[in-house]
Amino acid sequence: MAFESMMDEDPVHLKFLFVKYGEDSHKCPTSKTLLIVHLSLLGLKPSRMMIQEPILIIMTLYMSLVYGILYLGFFSYPISFQFDRGIEFGISSLPFLALLTGVLTACAFMIWETPVIYRPKFISKGRIPEERLIPMMIGSFVLVMGLFWFAWTSFPSITPWPEIISGAFIGAGFVMVFMSAIIYLVDVYLLSANSAVASNTVVRSALAAVFPLFATPMYEKLGVQWATSLLGFLCLATVRAPLLFYKYGKRIRSWSKFAYDL
Repeated sequence: MAFESMMDEDPVHLKFLFVKYGEDSHKCPTSKTLLIVHLSLLGLKPSRMMIQEPILIIMTLYMSLVYGILYLGFFSYPISFQFDRGIEFGISSLPFLALLTGVLTACAFMIWETPVIYRPKFISKGRIPEERLIPMMIGSFVLVMGLFWFAWTSFPSITPWPEIISGAFIGAGFVMVFMSAIIYLVDVYLLSANSAVASNTVVRSALAAVFPLFATPMYEKLGVQWATSLLGFLCLATVRAPLLFYKYGKRIRSWSKFAYDL
């Protein structure tokens, strides 16, 4: 096959062959061999990135924690509202609406933030991935506040309304952290973003899936107050991650083999 036709079919991945072999097409690997090599490289790339990229590793661990807390919410809410407070089944699920309210509010904030705050900076300074972390920094503190609020207003002797309202902050914090992290990874890796997000999704989902396994024993042993506070302390310990990336992200990206600078 002539290099011109091969370049037309796949100009990005076959350009190096033209440089190496010139017009000696008989020395060029066959299309089948190229496909096998190409698929092998693509299949290994997400794993390599998860091992070699500090930004991806730390973001994935943080997102796994936040994702796991979301899973735990489906256990903590029934335990707190149905079993501790004695609210009947069905009605005890209505507090999830506060969580949904927080999610929708955070989505609206993200929609507003991009054109109003991020876009002017993009126009004046160019693409700076760390500017995507501003909602995440806010959301990390909102999530911590929501968790502690939920924990210490969960006493049956206290009216359920403060605990219900705390769910809005938990939902908002989750969305702001999660969406900002995904956008940040895409902006950092660009051409390798699909591999970064793929490895992040697999590891995050696998780690978060473990949380429900210990949810019931943890809440039975520690109670809603201290079990949820434990999650709050874990999130509090990790709120520095987006702050550090915002301050030192450019330097960390310079160490990366996969980060892309325009």
